[in-house]
Amino acid sequence: MHYTINQAKIDLENIDKCEPLVERMLKVASILTKVLDAEVTQMNDKPIIVGGLAMEIYTRSEYTTHDIDFVTTASIRLTEILLELGFKKYTIFEYEPLNVAVQIMSEPLDPMRYEETQTIELEDGSRIYCISREGLLYNRALDYESHDNKMYSIYLLTQDLDDIDTEQVIKDLEYQDIDASNEFKNWVRIARENREQLDIE
Repeated sequence: MHYTINQAKIDLENIDKCEPLVERMLKVASILTKVLDAEVTQMNDKPIIVGGLAMEIYTRSEYTTHDIDFVTTASIRLTEILLELGFKKYTIFEYEPLNVAVQIMSEPLDPMRYEETQTIELEDGSRIYCISREGLLYNRALDYESHDNKMYSIYLLTQDLDDIDTEQVIKDLEYQDIDASNEFKNWVRIARENREQLDIE
């Protein structure tokens, strides 16, 4: 059955305002995903989570953020959906009853990143789409002078090194920015040292 805007409004209203912000953001993201999923089929049209919330998801809230960043080639339709659901348009979109903000990023993902997009199922059975760890680390490494990017990228690498294709990230970075590639190699080295000290196999 087609998931309607009215159903989405009801689901938004049923979100507990007292839940932690990350839980509210994930539920809002899943509702927006469900609405757009009913209308589009191509992965690049899906609302893919990038930026801070992706980092919060992968670091299990070691890193925290205050808004949802989406990438989608269906940005015009997502904008319409947000407004239909009662989001207010300021510099970003805000759903004031839950204090949840949404930003639609202007830059699309690199085509190869769409193939890596992760589908994540939430506890209630709903789903969201999220940039891969490799894509997230690639983006963070391109802005390697940011202290937070370095610190939390190393945290993520230390946590999930065996599940991350670091060689692919290095290869992609070498093509784009050799300095970023060298810095990312340093992050990987530090993560390996951290794992040895923590005795992570």
